[in-house]
Amino acid sequence: MRRRYILLIVALLLGVGSLVAWQATRHLPLWNSHFSPSLEPRVAVAVADCEIAEPLTHENLAVYFVSGPDSMGGKSYLTLQEGLDQKLVVVHETGQVSELAIENSADGTDLFVQSGDIVKGGRQDRTFPHDLIVASKSGRVPIDSYCVEHGRWSQRGGESSASFGSSSFSLASSSEKRAAMSPSEYRAHQGRVWSAVDDTQVKLADKLGGSVADARSATSLQLTLENERLQKAITPYLDRLGQLPAGRADILGAVFAVNGKVVSGDVYASPVLFRKLWPKLIRGAATEAFTENMPNATVKHLATDDLQAFLRAAEGGTPVSEAVAARSFVLTRESDRVYLFDTCDRSLNNLVIHRCYLAR
Repeated sequence: MRRRYILLIVALLLGVGSLVAWQATRHLPLWNSHFSPSLEPRVAVAVADCEIAEPLTHENLAVYFVSGPDSMGGKSYLTLQEGLDQKLVVVHETGQVSELAIENSADGTDLFVQSGDIVKGGRQDRTFPHDLIVASKSGRVPIDSYCVEHGRWSQRGGESSASFGSSSFSLASSSEKRAAMSPSEYRAHQGRVWSAVDDTQVKLADKLGGSVADARSATSLQLTLENERLQKAITPYLDRLGQLPAGRADILGAVFAVNGKVVSGDVYASPVLFRKLWPKLIRGAATEAFTENMPNATVKHLATDDLQAFLRAAEGGTPVSEAVAARSFVLTRESDRVYLFDTCDRSLNNLVIHRCYLAR
């Protein structure tokens, strides 16, 4: 009996030690009140330096474009979708749900992977909780991931089970993003991601009058987002809001409001990078707006002053966690209303290249 108790205590101590070590490898704090960033962002696009345009609207979705100075002098990155389409990037399956490996073979062009990007294929479709910059000719680089499909752990159809073939969609709903990205309890959990995906599928089935589950894999968020009825349903949003304003080469980002409430925003150091990522951003916003649309409801759109107050609240938030990689660094701030994720390029002296705002 005594031996059994000793073994139990040893097992518990080893479990706690493993948890602490696991947390440390990702630079995520166990206790928020004691957290202090190991790195600091250098320059970020501040609200005071930006112009926020009057909203473009369609039904319950409002898009506020943000314009400001180009901090990168025209430099940009290869996006994940571009890299996969051009066969310059490979995302490798590792056999672990929580970690993949990514390889950028482009010569002289760095890769930017955005949090919420979905990769299709492998043993399960995945998404990424943090932005990541991958240097050119990188070799294999580990990248944290979450599954956005459960139940499958084998090849699907003609797809490769060893790698991922495309990244044409991203997390759409705020609940999905919070589950994957937010520092709640100082570590997002796979179960919360699956729950958020299930919730999206249930809501879309209700909106579309029938299941959006695909026979190839009923739990796949990627296949749900590809659903033809859903794509047809969000087309009016894309037709109205999908084109960027003509003659505005200084647009750095956009803030999205659904049903009169800000849900998210993305601002970049480079207008070039924003334009590359815009199709994914607006498609995700349109999907969330359609999912949350309330027929015959009157939507009062926000004034730009309200948007500025929201963004300022984020900038004044308390640092709560960080994710440090060889080439990039993501600092998360938290206020009562919003999370702010500042992604820095360490090779540019921690220049903030992406500010992601996510309403709590």
